[in-house]
Amino acid sequence: MMSLTETNLIEVTKRQYFYKLRGYMSMFLNMVGVQIVALLFSSGGVSGSSGMSSNNIQFSVNWFSADMVLSFTLMWAFVVAIYLTTNNYRNIDFGFVSNRLSSNLSNIAFLLTAGVAGGITASLAGYLIRVIAYLSTGSQHIVSENFFILPQELLAGTIAAVLYIILVSSLGYFVGILAQLHKAIVVLLPALIFGTMIAEAKIAGKPQTFVKLAEFFTNEGSFTLFALKVMITVVVLFWGGIIMSNRLEVRQ
Repeated sequence: MMSLTETNLIEVTKRQYFYKLRGYMSMFLNMVGVQIVALLFSSGGVSGSSGMSSNNIQFSVNWFSADMVLSFTLMWAFVVAIYLTTNNYRNIDFGFVSNRLSSNLSNIAFLLTAGVAGGITASLAGYLIRVIAYLSTGSQHIVSENFFILPQELLAGTIAAVLYIILVSSLGYFVGILAQLHKAIVVLLPALIFGTMIAEAKIAGKPQTFVKLAEFFTNEGSFTLFALKVMITVVVLFWGGIIMSNRLEVRQ
């Protein structure tokens, strides 16, 4: 789209970003809805339970966490990232004096914002689950150890949740651009993933490739190294999406 006025990439990207924040507000409402559903599942202690009996005494133990809320939020982030690469969403940028780079940068900025919002709300859900458990069962049935979260633990957990959501968003964005470039990816990629999982499960008893890939990010003992791994991966995936989108523009 041509203009007699020389445009600045940062200014154009910023306008597109704020426009998308307003226009895609329904996505954040969907996130809240998804988290509420996950919260309802988690509030009953469905994340895990155990029980035993001894000397005619029976008791059960339920434990609560925000893992399900985070899992649902990760799925939401992946879907949103893919949606941003579809034709309907990409055509919105045609209303601006812009190029493919500013469109990608504004999408990435939106996904980063969504990651921060999703990470904060998912982490705070852990507090809400504790409140629900306290009100529904009473303090006499709650083990105080690990029930209260220290501020530094909450901060670390929130940052980790944000990083995980941004990581999944970058993967979704990369896959979405790849699917727009090669339509067959929509069929081939799921077939490749499930085929690999089934084959490895038959040979080794478990899908080792994806387990090791998950452990690469989840089993890191150093928080600094974990953050570094995520940030490098995110940059590579987003940069790969930007490069592929330039090819997409030429093809269309």
